[in-house]
Amino acid sequence: MKRSFLLLFAVLIASGLFFSGCIKAPNYPDTPSIAFQSFTKYGTDSAAVVFTFKDGDGDIGLQSSDTTPPFNFDSGNNIYYYDCFLEYLYKTSDGSYKPFYDASAPNPLFNDTIYFTYRVPNITPAGKVKVLSGQIQVMLHAPYYFPGHTSIEFNIYIYDRALHKSNVITTPPIPVP
Repeated sequence: MKRSFLLLFAVLIASGLFFSGCIKAPNYPDTPSIAFQSFTKYGTDSAAVVFTFKDGDGDIGLQSSDTTPPFNFDSGNNIYYYDCFLEYLYKTSDGSYKPFYDASAPNPLFNDTIYFTYRVPNITPAGKVKVLSGQIQVMLHAPYYFPGHTSIEFNIYIYDRALHKSNVITTPPIPVP
């Protein structure tokens, strides 16, 4: 009885390994694609944005040591230092959403619109198959909106290490206090 159980167990394990090798990896384009998942407020001063991503060659994210061109900061003038961008939009009196201008921004690349910028950590999988899909959560710390705005949106996009820009997604309208 014990021997037949071990034999059955071994056959099941071998079958599982055999058939798992037959499963094909998803075929995604090398340019990342993203989709909005959720926006969660934490009180009145912080929030989290979650979006999903797919990438065919798995080159999402940067190491902290990725600081040579094109990923160098270069006094803030190089857009590839960051790989995740949330463009701030506010609801105007006519009901449309427009970028919010910040004349005091020290960075000439971003002085026409407020951007929340982030560096996604390198998440390239080890092994031969590099296809990636998953979720990215971005924490927006206080303040994530500006006084006087009643509703905001974010345009979101990412870059991969090959400098492919994803599609741009827009959050649903977000009421703010």
